[in-house]
Amino acid sequence: MKFIKITALLLAVLMLSVSMIGCQSGEQKETKTINVTVSVVAPDKTILEPVTIPVTYTADEPATVMIAVTNALDENALSYVLSDDENHINAIEDYADAIEGEGDAQMICFWEYTLNGVASADDVSAGTNLINDGDKIVYTYVKELASEMEEDAE
Repeated sequence: MKFIKITALLLAVLMLSVSMIGCQSGEQKETKTINVTVSVVAPDKTILEPVTIPVTYTADEPATVMIAVTNALDENALSYVLSDDENHINAIEDYADAIEGEGDAQMICFWEYTLNGVASADDVSAGTNLINDGDKIVYTYVKELASEMEEDAE
């Protein structure tokens, strides 16, 4: 009799444990999808014509410029390199952040983006800038004289 009670108790504990695990794994985060347009341009060519790309996100992982752009690059088999913190793009195809030349002719080369025609603020990275349905993102490879950048900073 004691054996049956222990077995019944163990069986009840096992069933309760399984049902608790089932409830936890059944919790799915609500996902939403938006569509944004992404294009990528360099001074001498268009790397990616404007393309509408779906971006799926959750409350824990919101939709950002970076997610949209990397989705577009991946979908179009374009290579890219992210910064160590994955909040900036350092290179797309053969266009990489760089310093070219010397002295007065020194050029600073880098990637920047606009969101709906507005340039990103220096303190807002692509990895943190949130996007909405219908947004338009343009990534542009920029070459500027270092002396002009220093003047702009002053």
